[in-house]
Amino acid sequence: MQYLILTLLSIFLFTTQTQAKQPPYTPQEKECLKITKNILNTKGINGVIAYSKQHTKCYANALSSIGTYYYNDYDYETAKKYYILAGKAGYSNGYFNLGKMYHTALKNYDLAIKYYILASQNGSKYGYFNLAMLYEHTLKNYDLAIKYYILAGKMGGNDGYFNLAIMYEYTLKKYDLAKKYYILAGQQGKNDGYYNLALMCEHTLKKYDLAIKYYILAQKAGYKAGYFSLAYMYEHTLKKYDLAKKYYILAGKAGYKAGYFNLAIMYEHTLKKYDLAKKYYILAGKAGGNDGYYNLAYMCEHTLKKYDLAKKYYSLAVQSGTHKGYLGLYYLYKDHYHNQALAQKYYQLYHSGG
Repeated sequence: MQYLILTLLSIFLFTTQTQAKQPPYTPQEKECLKITKNILNTKGINGVIAYSKQHTKCYANALSSIGTYYYNDYDYETAKKYYILAGKAGYSNGYFNLGKMYHTALKNYDLAIKYYILASQNGSKYGYFNLAMLYEHTLKNYDLAIKYYILAGKMGGNDGYFNLAIMYEYTLKKYDLAKKYYILAGQQGKNDGYYNLALMCEHTLKKYDLAIKYYILAQKAGYKAGYFSLAYMYEHTLKKYDLAKKYYILAGKAGYKAGYFNLAIMYEHTLKKYDLAKKYYILAGKAGGNDGYYNLAYMCEHTLKKYDLAKKYYSLAVQSGTHKGYLGLYYLYKDHYHNQALAQKYYQLYHSGG
């Protein structure tokens, strides 16, 4: 028998990072790294060492790149030498890379702490961030994790506030503090701070008015699933179908194609308004939601008994990249048109990959 797949919702629960983070490079760092990489590929490590002595602009970056070269070669002592030289030359990521080496490769947490702190004292917000993760996930010292997440956040690292909020929500169960730091993360540009706060308000605290507020804030801050998740809450939790429709449409218009698709499902299965279900399945298909055409075909076949329309939309599903459309055509020709030759054709296309 053919099966209808209903894609209702994938809630994006963002969890804290558990691995040491690598900071993004500045434009100057990217340029210096490009230069040193080219030299490394053409002249080897000695060429990079010679270059680092002659070009002050990329001197510290080159030293750190040399450190990474030796780190990747498992020569940790030589890597340490160049990371420290890079740090002393003013490149805070030299100390950061050394801290990360002690953290992840050598498991020497005392030295990892030392160099993460040196990195941040020299301007790297990621030193404090990785240090907080070390305290949270490895050393289980939550007081010190809090301290360094806050220091990372104060340096502009929105992941600091965000991870702290997650720790308060999931580990320490202190929801007022989780809310505080999700908001701070959002205010610093981490739009999933608002989104995670909305999820917490909806699913843990059952404070739906606040969930509405923060889903909208998340969307306005650029988080694409904000309207979609709000619509889903209106549909399945609050049973306010007019508002569900409003936000599913807003989600679709914002480029979140599952908005139209879920709206079509609501019209088909909950409200039994098949003309509107058809409208939004087509919009979902046109927006790139391949299952839109497939689900429409299935509805035409099994609910409306309009087999020619089912054939049309199964074919559109195939053209749009939904391979199981062939399976729909197989059952359609087998069970309704009783055309075994065409049924076998589509069956073979389905199993051969089209």
